[in-house]
Amino acid sequence: MAIHLWEIPERYPNKLIGSYERTQILSSYDFFKGEFLTAEMLSQTPAIEFEVKRERLQRIDCLVHNGAGVPLVNQRVIDLLMEIADTDFQLIKPQLNCLDGQLDGYYLLNVTHEVNGVDHNQSICEWGTVERYVRGFKHLVVLPDCMGQHHLAREAECHSELYVSQTIVDAFERAHIKGCWFPLPEEYHRSFHNF
Repeated sequence: MAIHLWEIPERYPNKLIGSYERTQILSSYDFFKGEFLTAEMLSQTPAIEFEVKRERLQRIDCLVHNGAGVPLVNQRVIDLLMEIADTDFQLIKPQLNCLDGQLDGYYLLNVTHEVNGVDHNQSICEWGTVERYVRGFKHLVVLPDCMGQHHLAREAECHSELYVSQTIVDAFERAHIKGCWFPLPEEYHRSFHNF
């Protein structure tokens, strides 16, 4: 079964993108680790600022913020994920500030598992210069069985990559979920690098 990436839709309006306000303890990068966040990390509520009114955002199921790669989802999405992947994530309630007050009903989706999914025989990695780590991909091919029993997982070698099962993609399409895009990895990275 195909594995997809969870991405921002290509035509998502910039003015609807929120700004993640880093707390003293919790950074948006902490969500990339593929593990549960601790009680200490969650002792301060993460805040996200939106420069629009609540009504504009409430029509979207998955909101976008500059901590890209960390989905901000409503109850419709949560209900679907609970049916399919209830052991693959942790929900974090943020404070969402809009021009006309606070927006309720959305949660940060922390994916709590990581997998080694990169097919190094077919992928072209972009390597970090200071330490030997994968900072991105010019071309990404994912091993077909890398997810095991998971439906959501972070890539262990490059935590910004969020993998999604075909089962979730199908469920979101049937429910007409708005605000997320699930390209195949090889197609997504090809579009950026003219590969």
